[in-house]
Amino acid sequence: MNPISRLAQIQQAKKEKEPEYLLLSERGMPRRREFIMQVKVCGEVATGTGPNKKVAKRNAAEAMLLQLGYKASTCPQSPTEVITHYNPSLKYITPL
Repeated sequence: MNPISRLAQIQQAKKEKEPEYLLLSERGMPRRREFIMQVKVCGEVATGTGPNKKVAKRNAAEAMLLQLGYKASTCPQSPTEVITHYNPSLKYITPL
């Protein structure tokens, strides 16, 4: 599960307010941007950076999970990192 969803589910399970995300800054040249995103949860604040807003938000959520004492996710960071194998006789794609 991605860290953004995981953090939201944890907050919902505790019946607490959902995480608040805020874009703090955007800097760099048009093709080499760096975004800094902040997340607030119950008075705690964490930040994350990335080449786009989505990655920065994900990294902020991951930092917050670690700050709250949860383990880092062990799943691949992006769908492109998942290797699959197509088996034509079974007509579906399976993870390798």
